[in-house]
Amino acid sequence: RVGAKYENERETEDNGQVTHTDTYTLSAQFEWEADIWGRLRAKKKAASLLVQEQKALSRQTLLDLQTRLVSHWIRHQTAVKLEKLVQSQQEKNSQLLELTRFKAGLGLGTRLDVLQQSRHLAQLKQSATTINIDLLTSANAYKVLLGLAPSGKTLPPEDLPCPAPLSSLPAPKQLLCL
Repeated sequence: RVGAKYENERETEDNGQVTHTDTYTLSAQFEWEADIWGRLRAKKKAASLLVQEQKALSRQTLLDLQTRLVSHWIRHQTAVKLEKLVQSQQEKNSQLLELTRFKAGLGLGTRLDVLQQSRHLAQLKQSATTINIDLLTSANAYKVLLGLAPSGKTLPPEDLPCPAPLSSLPAPKQLLCL
């Protein structure tokens, strides 16, 4: 460490004469330690390993975030397709229920057939509710992970997450050898 200091004093005597006193101070400090036991080398290596650990943790966090993004996107797209399928199936089961009721009215079917078809339709409506909840939660989770406000159950299909290249990540064997 090196330091410098300058002071200027001005004094006025009774006879009106002014005196100036300039003071210059220079200082230097030198520290040196013999690294007999390797303490300094160990500190340096520990700091280097700490930096490597922080980089690995940030890469792992990025990978985890990308995995969650893709997972929620896939879950959402699956729910969209399931919702369309269940809606189509509900329409068909509603038509089947009407036909079963018509058959039962003509004496060609039983009340049990009507109840079974009604049960199938009720199960589809229940699964549609579950799918709607899944649509909403997956879309909201996806948007929250992107730092956006959740705004409903729709995600445009072109919002496929684009993960960063993973080739720069070390293999687990490389991490063990650090």
